[in-house]
Amino acid sequence: MIMHSGWWVRSHWGRAFEILELEESGMMSGEPEGTQGAVLMRRREVELTPEDLEAPEPDEPRELRALAHNLAQTRRERAELNRSHDQYAQAYHDARAVLDRSRRGPRSRDLARRLLRRHESKAGGEEADAGNAGPR
Repeated sequence: MIMHSGWWVRSHWGRAFEILELEESGMMSGEPEGTQGAVLMRRREVELTPEDLEAPEPDEPRELRALAHNLAQTRRERAELNRSHDQYAQAYHDARAVLDRSRRGPRSRDLARRLLRRHESKAGGEEADAGNAGPR
């Protein structure tokens, strides 16, 4: 979700568009606050780059407050992402440990012993066959 203040829309988007109408909240909800707003704009005949639109408005104190708010929000989101990653990594580690333990459990050892005996008996039979493999 992207949220812009009305002053920011007028200041930044107003460089490229004539702001005809700006409703900051209440769009289609009947609620006066905390909902989606809308803006009606008309393109200006100017050539601007994205950098031109993003550049801070000179001598506008709200620019610094907006950037500080954005930075704080980004830090909170990064911390939450790090917590989520750590939880995922721990769950992966725990699941892997359970899987590794199950592979080393009694059934796995028993299966490994049976396969080894089968292999040895086949190898022993082949050696015996090889010993009898003289001319007849």
